[in-house]
Formats: sequence, structure tokens, C-alpha cells
Amino acid sequence: MNQPLTLADVVNPLWSLSDEIETLKREVAKGAGLSHDKSQDARLVALSAIQKSLLVFGFWEAAGTNLKGIIQSTKGPNWEKDYRSALGIGPGLLPGDPNPVQTIENMMATYLLNALSVSIHFQVDNLFANLLRGLGETPGKTFAANSTAILNSVGLPTSGIELDTLRALASLRNSFHNNGIHRGEDLSITLDGQKFEFKKGQPIQYSLPHLVALLKANVKVVSHILKSSRVSALKHPVSDDFASRLEWTGP
Repeated sequence: MNQPLTLADVVNPLWSLSDEIETLKREVAKGAGLSHDKSQDARLVALSAIQKSLLVFGFWEAAGTNLKGIIQSTKGPNWEKDYRSALGIGPGLLPGDPNPVQTIENMMATYLLNALSVSIHFQVDNLFANLLRGLGETPGKTFAANSTAILNSVGLPTSGIELDTLRALASLRNSFHNNGIHRGEDLSITLDGQKFEFKKGQPIQYSLPHLVALLKANVKVVSHILKSSRVSALKHPVSDDFASRLEWTGP
């Protein structure tokens, strides 16, 4: 990642996304007659888990930024040496890099966003299987099958931007199994001005803004599904096998 980024570039959109999820949770809970913060309903469990992942990412990024700010305010113009030391950037790390601090910060943010993408995909995957069961259908064995099935079940197009958005998140996750290589069918999609090109047998190229756009777009698709008339008509808790065995603590 070579482009300069600030905390606001990455974290602020995710804080806003967390707020959107909180609003969605309350709408879903109200429509189903459930408590929005202590329900074991699969819809609310998934949304709370996604929200928690977003918040934890923000906490880590904020901690790093606050550390940097403290060192800058106490060390004056020579702050960078102490900050690099606090991050563990010794003289032998990233030799020849003209801006090792920026490089390390981008590496940290990218790693956390990759992990965040996988965590959110797992929640979406599990949510779709639970929703299909709640609608009286039998989930398939793959995310691709369940994505198509849930879109079809709630009356959303089974081809086009919704499915491609879900496929893009799955393709990113799957590429991590292949050291960054895309093994599936070709996919080209633009989300919030960020263009993704998934080419079979080729490494996936993306930036931090790409990841933020991808997460926002997937939450939007999930929102459309949860607000659909068929899912909204579920006036009882949708079972989640894991949550039903625990005392739910909310986000």
C-alpha cells in the first residue's frame, strides 16, 4: 500500500458502518418483537458480531494513533525515532524504505482489515444458512449456493450487483487460502468508486479503500435481505445453533 492514509480514511467509515448496523438491529428487533441487544435471534446475533468486529478494528487503530500522538507531543521534532522503537521498527527492518512508519501503519491496517473481512464473511455465511432454515428451506453446502438461494427466496435478483457483491467478499476470503491467488471464475465489480478485478489464476490487487468499500457494500446487501418482506414476516426468533447454547451477552 503506497498511498498515504490517515486514521479517518479507514476508521471513520467503519464507525459510520457500525452506526448503520445499530440502526438496522433496532429495526429488525422492533419488527420481530425482540430485544435488540440481548436476543439470540440469528439475525441479531450476526449483526452484533459484525458490529463487534468493526468496533474492535477501530479500537486497535485508535490505540495506535493515540500512541503516535502521545509520542509526537512529548518528543517534539525527533518523535519518529521513538515511535518507530515503540512499533518495533529497528534499524534492520525495512532497510532503504524512505517512509517506514507509513509502510508499517499501512501493513498493520491492511492485516486488520483482511482479518475483519474474513470475520464478517463468516457471519454473513452463517446468517444466510440460518435464514434459509428459518424460512423452511434447506441450506446448501457452499456460500455460493446459499447466497443465490437467499436472494431468490426474498425476491432479490440472483444475478447482478447483489450477488456480485457477496461473491467479491467470498472471493477475497478464498484467495487467502491460495496466498492471494483467485481460483474462481472471473469477476469485475465497482463498489463506491473502487474497482475489483478477480481474474482466475491471478493475484488479487486491492487497497484499504477497496476493503472499506467491500464491507460497506456487503452490509448493504444484508440489510436489503433482512428488510425484505419475507424475512420481516418472521415474527419469532430465528435459531442460531451456537448462540442458543450460550447466555447471549450482546455486542
